[in-house]
Amino acid sequence: MGVTSRLIEWVPGLPAKEMEEAWDRFLGEYAGLILQVVHLFERDSDRVDDCFLFVCEQLKKDRLRRLRRFEANGTATFSTWLRAVVRNLCLDWRRQRFGRPRIFRSIARSPPRNRILAVCCGLVD
Repeated sequence: MGVTSRLIEWVPGLPAKEMEEAWDRFLGEYAGLILQVVHLFERDSDRVDDCFLFVCEQLKKDRLRRLRRFEANGTATFSTWLRAVVRNLCLDWRRQRFGRPRIFRSIARSPPRNRILAVCCGLVD
């Protein structure tokens, strides 16, 4: 069991001051990994900062609720699991900021051949 697993197990009963210390240790160890994943979604430095902050806020929320959901006996290592969680949070951040990508209604109702043409012409993603 790694340091992070042990840290997460005893988080629920921690006083606020020790909780902050635990969070600081977690960030010291995993900020680089979190930033790696954020950079897969954003290139602009301001957006990277905003997304990183959002991810950290969500991870810290409810006394590290998301982090405590990691199962040490599961099939993934903590870092692999954390990458997946951060990826999902990055998607949440993008949806909040830009919304979900949608196809124009007129294109969605058109025959499949026309939809393919719209994709090829760059009218939709």
